[in-house]
Amino acid sequence: MPRSPALTRLTILLVALALAGCQSGTTPTSSDEAGASAEDAAAASQEPTAAQTEEENASDDESARTRPPASASPETASAQPTEKCATMTGAEAVSTWGPQVPTFREGDDWQWDLDRADTTTYDPCAALSWVVLEIPRATVSSPVQIMLFHRGQYIGTTSSESIGFPPEVVRLDDAAIQVTYTWTRDGESNAEASGRSVSIFTWDEQTQSVVHSGEWPPGVAE
Repeated sequence: MPRSPALTRLTILLVALALAGCQSGTTPTSSDEAGASAEDAAAASQEPTAAQTEEENASDDESARTRPPASASPETASAQPTEKCATMTGAEAVSTWGPQVPTFREGDDWQWDLDRADTTTYDPCAALSWVVLEIPRATVSSPVQIMLFHRGQYIGTTSSESIGFPPEVVRLDDAAIQVTYTWTRDGESNAEASGRSVSIFTWDEQTQSVVHSGEWPPGVAE
């Protein structure tokens, strides 16, 4: 049976519409491709931008500059030892320990004149300082004794016996002094005494004692 023109036109129109729909449609995305796309988007959102990285680096540098060094901690600073000075004055030190210095002879005339001792050479902070003791009404050849102090604490005398003629004592450094003794040569009077002997006394931190070097006047045992 022959088709009518109207039916033929309708069939052609339906086929054309179907072809147009296939050409204009999009290809569906697979599940794997969708998952990869989501992961890429998440990574991109977490990755810092160049501006953010530069800002974080600047913050780290500033923190490093302002952070106090380990050596400046209060615990370290308080652990460092510090030297201590005595609280006594020179006059108080001589008054306290002067009576312990052996006298030259028994009797009031041979006691050390503690009240007139020159205490300007006493140093409460020095590793080694001294005070020279003389007897009352001393003459040019009268015996003397030298008291020694370590940071203001009395540690003894330069020699076990007193020595005639006032010595010349000078400081060499914080822990050492030099003593020049005077003595008479044969045929010399006390006023003419020309003999000289030089001794050095040094505080030894390791042994916590005074070390002597140099010469003693003739007749002095130590």
